[in-house]
Amino acid sequence: MGLLRHGGVFPFDLVFSQFLQAHQPQWLLFFNLFISGFDFFLLPLALALFLLKKKKYPKEAILILVSGFSFVLVSLMKRGFSLPCPAPPAVKLLFSFARQRTACYPSGHVFDYVVFFGLLICLRRRIFQSIWLQQAIFGLGLFLITLVGISRIFLGAHWLTDVLGGYFLGLGWLLILCFLKKLKD
Repeated sequence: MGLLRHGGVFPFDLVFSQFLQAHQPQWLLFFNLFISGFDFFLLPLALALFLLKKKKYPKEAILILVSGFSFVLVSLMKRGFSLPCPAPPAVKLLFSFARQRTACYPSGHVFDYVVFFGLLICLRRRIFQSIWLQQAIFGLGLFLITLVGISRIFLGAHWLTDVLGGYFLGLGWLLILCFLKKLKD
């Protein structure tokens, strides 16, 4: 039968998704939608931070702007990999997705969160003077990066491998951006 089955899905992906969805209370649906919903605000937030910080911190502002457009890079990766999305009856889709999804690897939400919030965490001490704001960015960023992956699986939007791919590839892009920041210093 091989490693892949169910239309190109790893068996452990199927088992993990079904287990998670079977053991999550229904009230977590809204929490997971809230966690996943931050993705729609990343580009406007990146644009706002770019405009606010471009005079005093031009290099950092450009990196933040680039991180806000990470969805373009992850979209290209999804087309390249073309791995299938979860679909009924294998998993429950707990949220009606706006468009037909044909490729899900890597998870765009996870990739975007790792890159955007990870970069803000890395730059927080340099571009924000308030200790309270620095701590808030660190805490919120870590919270969202940590929970977005599990929320995407719970909602039926991604397999575990999609989420892990989003974390690893997002971390790789984040490290490249941080390396570019170091080169410019």
